[in-house]
Amino acid sequence: MMRTMILAVLLGALGGGTALAQGNDKGAAVDQPGAEASEKKICRRMQVTGSILAGKRVCHTKAEWAEIDRANQDALEQARRSRGTR
Repeated sequence: MMRTMILAVLLGALGGGTALAQGNDKGAAVDQPGAEASEKKICRRMQVTGSILAGKRVCHTKAEWAEIDRANQDALEQARRSRGTR
């Protein structure tokens, strides 16, 4: 149950991070030689809910992943706090 809730929070936050990333200029700094290391795309494999084998590859910059991770952590902490108030 807890594992499912955490997964739902993480996937929800990833969806929000993807929407933020779409507003950016796609790959403008990545294609330029000498771009900063923080602009390099980092890909993670995400588990698809309801499937053992299927996975989705999600790519973002280091800064975007940091924002996504922070949002996920905030959502998890909020879920933990609200669970205790019931």
